[in-house]
Amino acid sequence: LGAIVRACVAHAEGGVVALEDAEAIEALGWRAECERRNRDKRKEFEARMARKARREGKPDDTYFRAGRVPPTDLQVAQLRAMPEQERMGWWSARFGQHCLAFHATGTCVRSESEHGCAFLHAPPTAAAVAEEPNVAPSWLRESEETPEEARLVAAAAGEVGT
Repeated sequence: LGAIVRACVAHAEGGVVALEDAEAIEALGWRAECERRNRDKRKEFEARMARKARREGKPDDTYFRAGRVPPTDLQVAQLRAMPEQERMGWWSARFGQHCLAFHATGTCVRSESEHGCAFLHAPPTAAAVAEEPNVAPSWLRESEETPEEARLVAAAAGEVGT
């Protein structure tokens, strides 16, 4: 961002954009182009999967529910420690929507190519985040009672518990 500001100031003052600023701006432009290609590729993938689900008589989001939650730092470390031949099956079963290459190596060659990558490139989450996508954190479940709590509440109210 600083490179763009310096280039704009230099241009407004009639000066020449510094070479390192021009290179930084070009790199930012290339990065933005890669992100646009990846976003377009993801939209195409999601549209294709929604059409597939409709053909099969399923809800449109059927193929997006599984593997949507990003991995934790601990799970990425676990992935990197695995032998390469075991990674694909383990990753696909847990994080099928996320790019294996991005998390395993820190970069995705396909994402930076002219083709783009349809997988998600979200950074790993903190280990405290729930791994199940439909499990609310405990602080959101304060109104839900465990069976033991329900028994104690019933006993305190004088009701007969089972």
